[in-house]
Amino acid sequence: MSFIFVQRFHKYFGYFILGFGWFSCAFGFNFWVKRYGYTQADFGYVFIPTFFVPVILAITNKVIQGRREKTVRDYEPAGTQIISMNMFESQVKAGKMLVILDDMVLDLEPFLVRHPGGAYVFKRNVGRDISKFFYGGYALGDNKPG
Repeated sequence: MSFIFVQRFHKYFGYFILGFGWFSCAFGFNFWVKRYGYTQADFGYVFIPTFFVPVILAITNKVIQGRREKTVRDYEPAGTQIISMNMFESQVKAGKMLVILDDMVLDLEPFLVRHPGGAYVFKRNVGRDISKFFYGGYALGDNKPG
């Protein structure tokens, strides 16, 4: 299964569950109003916030995702280059902040400010293959006592 398929399935299944929940709430509140003699205003006090709060949250999430995608797109490389290990090492010695991730050479300079772990993590790994750290399973430093 591809990652894109799983991502889309998760998205649309979530929409289905959300819609089913709203549908169930509407009929449940309507049943409650009729059975116990409450007014339609009581129905509105409960149903309207139940409906509009998730809508507002979904819109806010879309706005945040749009900003995040715009930020990521700003750093996409214009073209792909193939470089040798000697060229990679010489550029690192010249002061460029390059790392290797899955056979790709990445320039870390644009991400220094935005990385949640701070610049320390990047500076510590310049010139290295960071795949093992990127996918987990390894600690950055030696944390063993004594």
